[in-house]
Amino acid sequence: MFAFSFYSIVILSLFFCVLSLAVVVFVGSKKYSSRSFTVFLLFLSFWILSAGLFYSTINEDLAHLTLRSCYFFGTLISLSFFHFALSYPYNYKPSFITKITLVAISIISIPLYYSSELLPVTKDLFLLSVEKFSEPIFCEMLWSYKFGTFAFFFDIIFFCFWFVGLATLYYKKNNKKFILAKKQISHIYITMLFGVIPAGILIIILPRLGIFDFFWLGIIPIAGSSIFMSYSIMEYGQMNIKTASTEFLVLVAAGLLFLSIFV
Repeated sequence: MFAFSFYSIVILSLFFCVLSLAVVVFVGSKKYSSRSFTVFLLFLSFWILSAGLFYSTINEDLAHLTLRSCYFFGTLISLSFFHFALSYPYNYKPSFITKITLVAISIISIPLYYSSELLPVTKDLFLLSVEKFSEPIFCEMLWSYKFGTFAFFFDIIFFCFWFVGLATLYYKKNNKKFILAKKQISHIYITMLFGVIPAGILIIILPRLGIFDFFWLGIIPIAGSSIFMSYSIMEYGQMNIKTASTEFLVLVAAGLLFLSIFV
């Protein structure tokens, strides 16, 4: 059912690291922005898990399910990052309309991404087929796939909410109102900028062009940027946790990130 390689094991290890960071942030602070970031990390960890399983499975049905999960959690990542960008650093609570909009998009995405499993009448709206990738060039990728008519829904949601979230952080880092947190906001903005751009190219744009070899590589930058982003938030938030445990988790995650790139 699964054919684990070194890279798939590293990807799954990153899942446990990011999930551990989510627990650390959740335990360490009860601030609204910290809770928002915890949700982002939680969705990110399950996206990494889905991607790792998709990269590892040799079963076509599981490939269908895990790929759909990748795009579902990818949508939730973009929405939760936007929510976090609004709330950080002074724990601003988004308006009721904003929250309802985010929830509505999340609900709508379920039948779209999981159409063949939930609603046969909407089958193939997002994903037409998953096929064995016979000649991978740079990796052990097993699967290629074809998009359905409404696959653009993910592209629009993903890029729009990431763009607005990053634009919000850019505005805050240059606004005197947030001068006390300018350093942390700048770190988060730059870190996530260099995380989401490579991921967007490797996981979204290249597959649209029929290039699937680099799917696994797109996981690394966004996972790595989130790990370093976690450290900035912990440092600024002065969380009620032992510094040693925090640094240990970050170092372990950074070590796995290093291995995934160079080994």
